[in-house]
Amino acid sequence: MKKTKDYRYWVYEHEYEEQSSFFKTIEGLIANNGIRLNALLLSSQENMLNHFQNWIPSSYKIKITNNEPIFSINLTKEGHEPIDIAFVKHPQNPSVYITLSDCKADEFKEFTKFINKYFPDISKIFLTNNEMFLIFKKIEKLGYTVMVEFSVGKKRLMGTKKESFIRYTNKPYKEVFEDIVQNDQWIQSVRYRADYPEMDENGRIWTAFNGTITRDCYYSIKKDFQVLIRNIIPYSLELASTRNKHLKLSVESADKPKPEAVVINFEKDIFTSSEKNGSYIDAITTMSSCSVSRYHSNPYLHISLVDYLDGSSYDLWVLTSDRMVIIPQFSASNASMRRLVNHVFERIHDGKVEKYREIKAQIQ
Repeated sequence: MKKTKDYRYWVYEHEYEEQSSFFKTIEGLIANNGIRLNALLLSSQENMLNHFQNWIPSSYKIKITNNEPIFSINLTKEGHEPIDIAFVKHPQNPSVYITLSDCKADEFKEFTKFINKYFPDISKIFLTNNEMFLIFKKIEKLGYTVMVEFSVGKKRLMGTKKESFIRYTNKPYKEVFEDIVQNDQWIQSVRYRADYPEMDENGRIWTAFNGTITRDCYYSIKKDFQVLIRNIIPYSLELASTRNKHLKLSVESADKPKPEAVVINFEKDIFTSSEKNGSYIDAITTMSSCSVSRYHSNPYLHISLVDYLDGSSYDLWVLTSDRMVIIPQFSASNASMRRLVNHVFERIHDGKVEKYREIKAQIQ
């Protein structure tokens, strides 16, 4: 019989009747054992367990414990140590799964490589710079002082050049994000700590919890799992849901005579000259595993893109300086559309995804 004091039994082996019981148990385990958990949000239009039962990528082996909506896998890759991952279907959004593991961060990266092989059936959820800022603002509103210990990201550069940065700041999150906006950068990950506003009796700052948040909805947290499950993850899904809803409606219409387009509205004029348009096309071509055909770059921009990962195809139009229109062609997946929009946000500029609206210059 398993020792009930072993927290890993309660994370990976115990059979729960509902998600709330699982999360309540995990909250107590983290508080009492001081463990750090990795979490990743994933999207799947059907039960995720079905994908693992139907196909396993070469060089991997898995052992499944329990069943939907809460199950775990023991994942082994040749030449690597096995890792355990728990999968919890979100109770309010059944297409979203919360994955959890107490493995090391480097080991968790191997899990993400495994998951990437199931694209587009299983895919990641993305956040924008502004949405990450709003998450930290949410934590601040809970009564904490939020400090960024370091951040990782890249500068938005035209063409194919890349410039990465790692900043060790130990500054309030608002100052860090102000610098990011001023330098036209996009954030890949932020390591932070949430401090209580009052010092202890010895005049020292008392850290309530610390963790990491990344652009692709990876989280790590230590000391307070409750704030992750009850605040950070629900707010992340809320921020991404409207955008993903528009994208999903668009891709579902890809095979229709007049597909539903989506529009990315930018907060400022981006496409202001033919020279810049050409550079932005070059930036779009840096999206991995795709091909881009250029039709026009002056006075308007029109390109087509094929995503080789699943065969999705799109037409991209720019007819005004602050707006991009994306039209799915023949076939498209929600996962691929999210990947494309995230690439635009990274390499060109953050924007707001909305339904297509009539504009003066009509697409012929």
